[in-house]
Amino acid sequence: MHNKVVYGAAKTFLGLGCAVLRFNFRGVGDSKGQWDQGRGERADFQSALDFAAVTHPDTQLWSAGFSFGAWLAMTCGVSDPRVSQVLGIALPTGRYDLTDVLTSLKPKHFIHGERDEVIPIAELREFFEQVSAPKTLTAIDAANHLFEGRVAEIGAAIRKTFGIIARPEEQI
Repeated sequence: MHNKVVYGAAKTFLGLGCAVLRFNFRGVGDSKGQWDQGRGERADFQSALDFAAVTHPDTQLWSAGFSFGAWLAMTCGVSDPRVSQVLGIALPTGRYDLTDVLTSLKPKHFIHGERDEVIPIAELREFFEQVSAPKTLTAIDAANHLFEGRVAEIGAAIRKTFGIIARPEEQI
């Protein structure tokens, strides 16, 4: 949660007037529990969606995440009828089951670094070609997996992807 990519994305969504919920998965930071290879973390994400739905009733939910969190945001988001759009930043294709993401008819958005050393952009592009529409992909030039020196470009990509032009004072 204290990652600069997650913080920057959350700040951008806040600037666009969205309510944002950031949380740590079990065993991360001060969170109780331990790593559960995605099973328990899926339950953590689902609990976060439940909390957001109760806290902001009658509001569209969007599901977004970075790296491992992108996998959970996208897979939980496409499966949950309360979620209308999903965003994966540096989605770890080839490492987890993304079958439901491939076939979902919900809008799916991807932001990826051109020089991602963990998930090569070619791998993400190959996956993206198989994803059902509607979908968008923004590749950030010269960005690695952690978007070092390029975090501000994630904010610009989010504003463009979600079709909202932020006022200059809202830019990161």
